[in-house]
Amino acid sequence: MKKIKKLIFLLAVIAVAFVCIVIINFVKLDVSYYDIKNVKLPEDFNGYKIVQISDWHGRKPDERVINKTREENPDIIVITGDFVDRFFTDTKNAGKMISQIKNIAPVYYVSGNHEAQNNNYDDFKQYLYSENITVLDNKSVIITKGSGKIRLAGVDDPFFYERFEHFDLSFTENDGEGDIYTILLSHRPEYIEDYSRENIDLVLSGHAHGGLIRLPWIGGLTASGQGLFPKYTEGVYHAGNTDMVVSRGLGDSIVPVRINNNRELVIITLNKRK
Repeated sequence: MKKIKKLIFLLAVIAVAFVCIVIINFVKLDVSYYDIKNVKLPEDFNGYKIVQISDWHGRKPDERVINKTREENPDIIVITGDFVDRFFTDTKNAGKMISQIKNIAPVYYVSGNHEAQNNNYDDFKQYLYSENITVLDNKSVIITKGSGKIRLAGVDDPFFYERFEHFDLSFTENDGEGDIYTILLSHRPEYIEDYSRENIDLVLSGHAHGGLIRLPWIGGLTASGQGLFPKYTEGVYHAGNTDMVVSRGLGDSIVPVRINNNRELVIITLNKRK
């Protein structure tokens, strides 16, 4: 009888500890800084700062994220997909968040799989246009600073298409600027080899939610599109001449559990490699 009571007590302690860990990881916010260097970057873009917001999943505005973004004084803000959620189709909270950040810096937006599955996304997209948010759905724009130019491109998530084989990034060749430093906003990190073949210099991605549960010395446990023990879950990766930054994201959807995996706001600074 005593052994059973001890076992019940031990299980209760474990359950309480698990709940506490989940709550802490649910509310805690990390700010991660990455310096990306490249010889192709124009001198005038030295110190160019990008705030990346990924996988918001329709949360209410978060003053910590808003205030930190404002404090960083970025040159641009990029949203790398799943800003809305397919289960909570009301986009009002996402719209309120947009209204809070749009005056900090120019905002550039690409879709994720949840945009493709949200029945209200078309209306939300029109709202983004009305707020002067640049939606890069298979489009690219040229950003200038001083005498320098870089290309910022974005692709729709594969869920928008009945059949998906590879990313077609040929639209980046239609602006007449040639081989200039190119940043691609794409929700999916698992296609890094495709990005590298298209000579993208920097990819900003999300989607993996940090692997949900991060195990010491191993990394993420699981990620959509990558399965168990995914390769691309957080931080900087390389393929050929392509760098890729993967955000752990700021929200949750199907599995609202994070362990050893805090929400993450990403700050990227570009510098020219000599």
